[in-house]
Parts: sequence; C-alpha cells; structure tokens
Amino acid sequence: MEILQAMPKRTDAKEHLIAAAVRLFRAHGYDGVGVAQLLEASGAPRGSLYFHFPGGKEEIAIAAIRRASARVGERLAARRARGEAPEVYIDGVLNAWAEELSASDYANGCIVAIIALEMGERAPALREETRAAFMKWETEFAAAARAWGMRETDAESFASAMLGAIEGAIALSRAKQSAAPFAHAATALKALARDYLAGSGPSG
Repeated sequence: MEILQAMPKRTDAKEHLIAAAVRLFRAHGYDGVGVAQLLEASGAPRGSLYFHFPGGKEEIAIAAIRRASARVGERLAARRARGEAPEVYIDGVLNAWAEELSASDYANGCIVAIIALEMGERAPALREETRAAFMKWETEFAAAARAWGMRETDAESFASAMLGAIEGAIALSRAKQSAAPFAHAATALKALARDYLAGSGPSG
C-alpha cells in the first residue's frame, strides 16, 4: 500500500508542472517565465523537473501546449456534438472564451498564440506544436460549419476566419480590458456564416 501511495506523487509533480506552465505562459509568455518560477508555482521539487522533462523548459512548454490544445479541442467537439444552429454555436464558443478571459481579469492570453508569436523561428519544436494546435481547432470549426451545410471550401475558409477572429479578440480584449471585441467578432462571424450558407460567400 505504501508503494502504491508513493507512486502518484511523481505523476502529481509532472501534472503540477504542466498546469503551472499553462498558467504562467498564458500570463507572462515563454521568455517571461523561468524554471525557478515554474518550480515555485507548481510546488514540485527541483529534481522532478528534469526527471519528468529532461529537455527543460522547452519540453514543459510542449506539454503545456498539448494540454491546452487537447482541452480546447474537447470542449469544441462537445459543443459541435450538440448540433447547435450557427448563431448559437458561434455565440457559445466566443462567450466561453470571453468569460474565461474576464475571470482572469484579462491576464490570461492564449498559450498557443503567445508562444507561436514569441518564439517564431527560434524553436522549431514549439512552432510545430503551435501549428498542430491551431490546425486541431480549425478542424473542429470546419466540422461544425460542414454540419450546418457549408461547402467544403467555405467551411475551411470560415474555420480559418473564426480562429483568427478569436485570437484577435483575445489580444484586443487584453489590451482594452474589455470583452467587447468578442461580441464584435461574434457579430461578424455570424454574418459570414449566413453569407456562406446562402451561397453568397467568396466561392458562391
């Protein structure tokens, strides 16, 4: 029993490190967070960091991006499964992001976008993880659009526009300390969805 109780502690340390990385990178960016901060925020012993992440901070960042990507992907898939009308789906997705950002007092950005913009060409492994995350979310948006009846090319265009609108709204909302950019983005996306569904979009 003592052995079974001891085993999760190492797993807990790894989970705490990933959770702390998500929080800290969202608020301060990759370069703004040091290993000492990750250890302090996670409560993990120093030895556990390099035990679980021999690649150091970059490896932790990869794990954090994957965690955030998976969680957002799961939420999007669950909402798509509801079979909501376009207006309801768009409002629901953007409102969820707006509420989470507001709850953090506009401190927490999107870890994927932050690391993608900050690291650029400096870390190919991180760039690949951010690309994969964005593609995952776009795939979900496109699947929702196809379920509404959009043609394939229109669904792909809409998905890209929706992702861009969300990331732009996050940045603007943090700068303005206001959720208004999400409301404006939702209005524009609903109009775009109506146009595509009516066959009057760019490929119509």
